[in-house]
Order: sequence, then structure tokens, then C-alpha cells
Amino acid sequence: MIESTLGKGTRFDVYPTGVPAGPKGNADRGQGIGIMARILVIDDEETVRGLIRQILAQAGHEVEEAENGAAGLAAMRLQAAELVITDIIMPEMEGVETVLALRKEFPDTPVIAMSGGGRTANFDFLATAKKLGAARVLQKPFRPATLLEAVAACLR
Repeated sequence: MIESTLGKGTRFDVYPTGVPAGPKGNADRGQGIGIMARILVIDDEETVRGLIRQILAQAGHEVEEAENGAAGLAAMRLQAAELVITDIIMPEMEGVETVLALRKEFPDTPVIAMSGGGRTANFDFLATAKKLGAARVLQKPFRPATLLEAVAACLR
């Protein structure tokens, strides 16, 4: 679970997923078996990116990371991912702007937007991201199973 409080920091609870590796060659998407998808995680907090990377890698995904929306777009232009997970509140290029740019340049790539509210808790950026084309939205803190369910739904 990821829990973030403005001015206090971020807390991570890591639970093993307990997903078996399964037989070789079995790449059922969303089932935690085999190599599944290339996923780009965009978040300005390195610890959040690392935790999400760990959860996704344990489920069999290949994960790339970017520290902001501009870096994420550059990474997509070099080698497109099958799914993008982006934070909303970031320096340089906010997540809503990132969602818009991704939908324009990579319309077939699903996007999951996530946010803990941060400095903009009074404005619902997740609803805005959804309206702008995010396939799913996640409110931080969220459990690993919730993340994996959203990923599986986007990759179907």
C-alpha cells in the first residue's frame, strides 16, 4: 500500500504477491504468468516508481521509469510501452498535460493516472485525467492488488 501525506512524506507497505511463475511460454495478460507487457511508470518520487516497478516486475512485466512527463514522453518516443502509469502532480510537466500528450501521440496506448492529492487536494485531477482519456485512475494510497487489477484491465 502507498500512503502519502503532504508535509509528512510517503509510507510504503509491501506485501508479497504470491503469484506463481507458471509454465514457460504462457503469457496470459493480467494473470501474473510469464513476460507480459512493457510498462512505463512516470512519477517524480523515486521511491514510488521503485515500489511500482517491483510490484509489476514480480507480476512478470518489463518496467521502464521516468521522473516527469517530459522524460516519459521522450522514453515513449524512443521505445513505446504497451501501458503508461503516470502520477498527476509532478514538476516540469504535470500528469494531466502528460495524459493529453500521450493520448495525442500514442492513442492506442492505455494510460493509468494516479495521485495522492498533494498540493492540489481541493481539485479532482483524477476525474480530469479520466475525462481526457486515462483508461483508469488510482487514488493513492492503493494496494498492489488494486494496481495489478487496473493493469490487467488495461491490457485486455
